[in-house]
Amino acid sequence: MSVAAAHVLYAVNINAISDVLIDQITDQSVDAGIAEMILGGAGEVYNRFVAVQGQAPCVGFTTTKIKTALDKCGAVGLALGADPANVLEMYFQAVAEGGTREGAGSHLKLSINEGLLVPRSIEAPHGDRAVLTYEGIATWDGTHDPIVLLAGQSLPGTPAVDEVFTAGPVKINNAALTAIQNISIGFGISEMVVAGDGEVWPSFVAIQNIQPIVTITTLDVLALNTFGLEGSAQDEIHDSVIYLRKIAKGGTRVADATEQHISFIVDEGRITTRTVGGSHGVPLMAIVQITPTYDGSNAPLAIDTTAAIVAP
Repeated sequence: MSVAAAHVLYAVNINAISDVLIDQITDQSVDAGIAEMILGGAGEVYNRFVAVQGQAPCVGFTTTKIKTALDKCGAVGLALGADPANVLEMYFQAVAEGGTREGAGSHLKLSINEGLLVPRSIEAPHGDRAVLTYEGIATWDGTHDPIVLLAGQSLPGTPAVDEVFTAGPVKINNAALTAIQNISIGFGISEMVVAGDGEVWPSFVAIQNIQPIVTITTLDVLALNTFGLEGSAQDEIHDSVIYLRKIAKGGTRVADATEQHISFIVDEGRITTRTVGGSHGVPLMAIVQITPTYDGSNAPLAIDTTAAIVAP
């Protein structure tokens, strides 16, 4: 036997009234989500029956195109369906044997016509690229399979690499938390996914709860003293702000005053130092956690994708 075909990842397209191509994809996956019913009886050694008990397919992808993705999908996700007109398209790009990539009409498209696209996390190490992870939860719209597969497709858009971010500064209660080594943002979305009437696929998905968490790794171990052993409340007057700093293509960093960075703003919540530690020969590090809560009007974690970096 020989290898007849190979595929690589491509971009993700939100096929809507105005299409949005989310490129700079670094990882993608498809999970068929199959739960099987396997039955035996009569004290026999072997099972005699197997069937699909339920199926909840989903897709996942990570991207460094964070501004474009957040502008389209936000911190609370994007509804997929006819109203609003949003279809999630993912592609398996065919590789040309003895060449590079196959041409038009050679690729596999996976489409989710109904469901929910939710952000899971952002990881932003100091000095390395920040990545944003999404999950697309597919439901049955009564007509199409939850994930529709079509071969012989052309690839949409023109991919580029023009948005790259890294960890930026952090202000907590209007004071700088210095020497940031990593920023991790968990969007904390829990979904309700429901099927009924004996159907194999779920036909309903909604957001049940949102509890974002921001975790910051810093060399500033005095944070334990700053926030106290029991932690501190978020200042009612001064917001806490976490920045992703944009990297300048062909250069170093975009200037702080240029409104091309990304900020995450916390208006209410608590700040705690979770751990401080390290090994011989390396600096100690502190893990600081911000737990945002809702103040009745502002989003617990507000996002600005056109932010200037402002010193405290």
